[in-house]
Amino acid sequence: MIGKVLFRRKQVIELLAGQHAVPAAVPEGELPVLTSDVLIERTGTKPLVDVLRTKLGFPPEMFDGAVQPVIAAFAEFVQLLPATESHHHAEPGGLFTHTVEVVNLALDLRRGQILPRGAPPEAIGEQAHRWTYAVFVSALLHEVGKPIADLRVVIRKGATCTKQWSPLAGSMLASGATSYRVEFIERISARCELHGKLPVLLLNRFVPESILGWLSADGALVRELLSHLAGDRAGEEGVLHELVSRADVESLRRNLLIGSRVRFETARAVPLSTQLTEQRPKADDELRLDQPDANASGSETGGASSTATSIGAVAPATEAEEFLEAVEEPMQAGTGTAKPAIQESPRIAPMLSPPVEPASIGAAKAVRPSAGGAPEAALRFMGWVQQGLASGELRFNESGALVHFVPEGMFLVSPRIFREFAKVHGEDGRGAAKTGDETQLGKGVQRQLLRAAWHVRADKGVNILTYQVVRGGRTISQLSGVVIEEPVRFVNPVPPANPVLARAAPSPRESS
Repeated sequence: MIGKVLFRRKQVIELLAGQHAVPAAVPEGELPVLTSDVLIERTGTKPLVDVLRTKLGFPPEMFDGAVQPVIAAFAEFVQLLPATESHHHAEPGGLFTHTVEVVNLALDLRRGQILPRGAPPEAIGEQAHRWTYAVFVSALLHEVGKPIADLRVVIRKGATCTKQWSPLAGSMLASGATSYRVEFIERISARCELHGKLPVLLLNRFVPESILGWLSADGALVRELLSHLAGDRAGEEGVLHELVSRADVESLRRNLLIGSRVRFETARAVPLSTQLTEQRPKADDELRLDQPDANASGSETGGASSTATSIGAVAPATEAEEFLEAVEEPMQAGTGTAKPAIQESPRIAPMLSPPVEPASIGAAKAVRPSAGGAPEAALRFMGWVQQGLASGELRFNESGALVHFVPEGMFLVSPRIFREFAKVHGEDGRGAAKTGDETQLGKGVQRQLLRAAWHVRADKGVNILTYQVVRGGRTISQLSGVVIEEPVRFVNPVPPANPVLARAAPSPRESS
């Protein structure tokens, strides 16, 4: 049966190739629609695809019937689309390259796992191949809907016929398209919801029915697989989400360090690091987060007065409550030591994204100044946060982390995160911190961040928000800090909210 399926698929590809051959000259600004073999060769991922045969450890007939066709179908579906608009894997073919990297890394991590967890030895041996295959397909489809939600793909059939590609209608190759162009658009919530279900739909399209039936013998595995692909909260607690998320982070980290910096000509967004470099003409103003300049000034103000006046931002914070210490002591009586506030929970990989220009924020444009109008210290600080999240040096959503994600945005634990930045880079990000009053360290950069007006403000203009750490229905501690609204301007995709953090009721100073 598998042989018939493969032969029939080969016939379809040959028929399409004959009827809709790629023209010798693709129209300017468009990309050719390619078969899977050509795509794999063009993206340079053949070694990564070939090694999957060894990493999966399946019998040859199972790999040829259950794995190779799925990879080919995925390649022909995503074609040369990018993974992001202007950051990691943003080049043509970036989405496929990133996905194959995540598949390989996730399978490497799977080899160190005994799955299913907690099962008796006989069940582990019987179900090992099913769980390995589930890791493979979870990694392959883990984010296919998110990049496509940010794109408008216009396909060409023949010399004059063009129309928008609908992913629900199947691949561009199957539709008879010969070329296509990629346009980046503003993300629409309804479109995101639709493409959020795309991985589940593609599971049913790409994976042979016989393999789906084989997987369904393990009901718990299928439930976790579907929850993971659908992005449900239940799926985020499973091992599939854990392994894929860790692999995603590593693929991102490697690409940011040594990956291609090529972007589509139609990309609108410019990386924050590029904005920082281009907007300052002086060499000594260059962002040097890795090598602090010992001769640079450690001024706490960093030109704050003139900057604040020019952008009409909030007045500098002078009350003590605007620079609160993080509170992590237990709130129960009779306990002598602090409990861990937030347990480690691997989440979706943070991806660098530049601040969104006001024109693309709609009704919020009046309170969202562009990156070009924000204080340079604020830009330097957010660049540091971005790089730290991408490299893993700044942890998030776990105990002791300086960054958490909450329903209101990206929560920066204050003043600890500002002090960590100022210790190395100074109050304006240009050099080493000044020696002196330790309690004032980081206050200057926090002021500059508040002047950028990216944050959520409570009643009466209070800039610091407080969150309770809740476990088992009890509040065990609390954290205070600055919350960056709409964090997708800086981190994309935005990780899920930390489930143990809940916004605290307004304090008397907020409501009075």
